[in-house]
Amino acid sequence: MSIIKQALDTVSAHGGWGSVFQHYPSVMVAANRTLSQVPCPFTGNGKTKFRLYKDWEQTGAGYHNDFGRIATGIDMIMKLEPECGNNPGKAAKLIVKLLGGSAVATSTPKCAVTRCVPKIDEHELKRMKGTLDALLNRSVPSARHQLYKSYCESRGIPAFACSDLRIATGVFHRDANDVVTHKNALLGIMRKPNGEIMTVHRIYLDENGHGIKGKNRKMMLPPPAQKGEVNGCAIRLSPTKNGPRGNILALTEGIETGLAVMAGSKLPVWACYSSALLESVIIPDEVEKVIIFADNDYNGGQGLTSAEVLATRLRAAGKCVRILVPIEPNGLENITKKGVDWLDVYNHSLAEFKHQVRECLKLDL
Repeated sequence: MSIIKQALDTVSAHGGWGSVFQHYPSVMVAANRTLSQVPCPFTGNGKTKFRLYKDWEQTGAGYHNDFGRIATGIDMIMKLEPECGNNPGKAAKLIVKLLGGSAVATSTPKCAVTRCVPKIDEHELKRMKGTLDALLNRSVPSARHQLYKSYCESRGIPAFACSDLRIATGVFHRDANDVVTHKNALLGIMRKPNGEIMTVHRIYLDENGHGIKGKNRKMMLPPPAQKGEVNGCAIRLSPTKNGPRGNILALTEGIETGLAVMAGSKLPVWACYSSALLESVIIPDEVEKVIIFADNDYNGGQGLTSAEVLATRLRAAGKCVRILVPIEPNGLENITKKGVDWLDVYNHSLAEFKHQVRECLKLDL
């Protein structure tokens, strides 16, 4: 049983999403039907920012005036708990923990939890598409742009010319304290399996081209699509390459890690944005061999778990797959100790990077 299904079964057994949201009074305020809208449950700011949908006990869904619908209870927990990031699996684990780790009901269930997700209407989809198009139309290629070069330099990686990386200025940004500003941003174009643009990932930059600080320093622009349609997408840092060992593609989560892998291995790379999207990425039929440069997360190993889920699916489709997990080099300054990725290894030492991947680079996959 997947952890997400376990979480949904547990919520259902405990009477619906109220059993989870009772741990978050700022959300439960919105359950009072005499209040049409309430303050933001994530920051406490504003007075009319948030509401729960009428079927919230079944779906866990709500609406925030600043960033739109929150489609499921798992999405709500990802917003409430920063450590979950954009990882549904982590949110599901937390939900099971909050409810005592058991799917045995403590009371008679009030309702059955559903996977049903509210649909975005056509008017809203057109508005979202307009926002995406406007941002892309005023963006410029990143190649040779000083902001891009400065950002890459600050992260210790080469500023490769990637057609799907662009620079935009005056990009809307809302920080964790609900303060709105307009900033520079590096845009990573997320493409559907057929090559069409789905949305963009925004890495916000200061005036010197360095990444800004704070929770909302990197954000995906909400895609003009229904829930789940972003699955399969990736940021194509380089085209696939047909070499002596066949058509090979390397996969990473983040853009910066992808650029480091390109520099250290000379392989073509697609970045998948998150571990959840890494699991669902769709690669071209012509790709024969896939190398997954997984993140080594210390808080449960979600990076490796997602890589293994993807590898199982790709192998079943006849692909040759190898997963590479970085080992923390001796002397690496890892203050947070949340994990290590291939960007960390590359920045520590190119020789160490090549040493760790040499087996894969030499192996006839």
